[in-house]
Amino acid sequence: MDQMLKNYTRLALINTGQQEMERYRDYSRCTAARFGLRYEEIPGSQALIRKLLQGPWDQEFVVAPPGHTITYLDFRDGAG
Repeated sequence: MDQMLKNYTRLALINTGQQEMERYRDYSRCTAARFGLRYEEIPGSQALIRKLLQGPWDQEFVVAPPGHTITYLDFRDGAG
């Protein structure tokens, strides 16, 4: 585990207003302490998850047809 985390300095919890936030906050703080990482909380939203489930799939998404091999070029600006 030390090898996997050797280049990390923080554990960031993205607060999207999820229920039971205090439970997630406590777990994240304990995990950060366990691995010697700085704990940080970042405000966020559920907008991207809603778009993923309901659409529209705009330029924030890479939409690939069945059988398409996704490459780096698919993630360039305007490619999605």
